[in-house]
Amino acid sequence: MKKQICFIIVLEILLFSGISSIAQSNTNIISNSVGSSEPSSPDVYCYFSKPIPRFIYLRNIPVFPMIGCIVIGPIDVVIDAGCSEGEIEKVELIIDTEIVQTFTSPPYSWRWDRPEDSILHWIEARAYAGSSEAGNAFPLLKFL
Repeated sequence: MKKQICFIIVLEILLFSGISSIAQSNTNIISNSVGSSEPSSPDVYCYFSKPIPRFIYLRNIPVFPMIGCIVIGPIDVVIDAGCSEGEIEKVELIIDTEIVQTFTSPPYSWRWDRPEDSILHWIEARAYAGSSEAGNAFPLLKFL
């Protein structure tokens, strides 16, 4: 068990040292208007409630903070999204370049339990409301 934990920590440092500066700028909420530059467009927000960037998770439980995000075992991916005016039309969960789930109403939660997904991934959430959208993305390392 100690060897596995040491391996994970070393692997995390190696993998995230090169991309953490890139990812750090993407962990903030990205919000923009699509097609219209009207000042009256609603404010949309979208972020991950779980997993939280810079944490290690063991079987869906946050264990301790890290440089990057490591997930061991299944995890419930939970997205928090909303709009200052009106309602969210849809929320997309994207892993790497594949849309794995599209939500049309809350809760925006998806169980990630595919063991074949053990690798470094880019996880992204996008929320849409009218002509506005917001998103959040970060890298994570998934085992089992």
